[in-house]
Amino acid sequence: MRTKFTSHGNDACSVRYQNKLTDLLEARTFIRRGHYVLEIGFNGYERQLCKALSICGITLMVDDSVDLIDVIRKEYKIFKRQQSKTLRG
Repeated sequence: MRTKFTSHGNDACSVRYQNKLTDLLEARTFIRRGHYVLEIGFNGYERQLCKALSICGITLMVDDSVDLIDVIRKEYKIFKRQQSKTLRG
């Protein structure tokens, strides 16, 4: 499956991709709240994101002048690179 990014305005976007570690299709939705990036879970629960779309580490912050989808694309590339390193061992 090809990765698909969808913009829902300047402050929200989603990405669909195949997880290399689990081989499952994943869909993730992100929103901007102030300068923070949050991920919306299946139950509507919001969690703050960090760099490389992780849940721990350096907080992912964005400027109001930048579209959220551009930030998510950049962080997604880092996320995929980290997954590839994990697979190579």
